[in-house]
Amino acid sequence: MNQSVFFYLGILIAFLGFNQATFSQTTSQKAVWYGYFFTVPIDSNWYTVTEIQERHQVDPFSQNQFLVRGRLHRSLGESWDSSTGMSLFLHHRIARLDNEDFEWPERRPHLDATFKTKIFKVPIEQRIRTEARFYKNLDLETGLPDEGYFFRAFRYRYRIQATISIAEFSNGKSLRLKFADEIMGMSAGEVGALRFDQNRISGDLNFYLSRDLILEVGYLYWHQKRESGAFLDQHILRTVVRHRLDFSKK
Repeated sequence: MNQSVFFYLGILIAFLGFNQATFSQTTSQKAVWYGYFFTVPIDSNWYTVTEIQERHQVDPFSQNQFLVRGRLHRSLGESWDSSTGMSLFLHHRIARLDNEDFEWPERRPHLDATFKTKIFKVPIEQRIRTEARFYKNLDLETGLPDEGYFFRAFRYRYRIQATISIAEFSNGKSLRLKFADEIMGMSAGEVGALRFDQNRISGDLNFYLSRDLILEVGYLYWHQKRESGAFLDQHILRTVVRHRLDFSKK
C-alpha cells in the first residue's frame, strides 16, 4: 500500500473522531505541564525511554497529576517502531474524596506501534497505543487507600504527528515545529461499550540544542468527555526537556 494512504487515512480517523464529541455543557480550565524525558540506547535496535512529568492547574494553582512512564522500544527497520511499558500516575484533588491532599495511584501497562513515513518531504508519525487502566482501591468514606487495584477500562489512542524544519544551524543545532492530533476511546471495565474519551491537538517548537538535547515548548488543547456527560476543555502550556544518554563505548 502506498505510504500516503496511511497519512490520509490517519487524517480521516482524527477528523471523524473529533467530530463525534459535541461541545455542549463544556467547562474550561488552564494548566501547565513540565517534564523530563530521557532516552538510553541499548543497541542499534533497542532503547528505553523514561518520562517524568508534573501537571498543575492554573486557576487556582494546584497540583493535578504526577507521572512516571517507562518504555522499552524496538526499532523494526526505518518505518516501524514498537514499545511496551508501564506508567504510574498519582492523581490529586479527586472530587469524590473529602481528603483533597490524597494522591490516588493508577497503573497503566501499554503496548504501541508507530509507523514513520514522509509526505512531501515532511516526516509523519502515526502511533496506535492500547493502555489498561488500574486504580488503587479506596475506602470512599475515609478517603484512604484499600488493598489491591481494580480494572477501570482499556483506552485506545491514535496519534498522527508532523514535524517541519524551520531553521538549521551549525553544530547540530536546529529549530523545528511539531503538530499532532490524538484521538482516544475507552471500553470494558466500568466504562462498558466503546465510547469517546478525549481529543488532544498540539503545536510545539523544538529547539535542538545538540544531537542529544532538545527543549520543547508548546500548547496543547484537550477536549475530554467527563463521567457526567459534560465536556472538559483544557488549554495547556507545556515544556519538556528531551535528553539522550548514551553510555555505550565509542
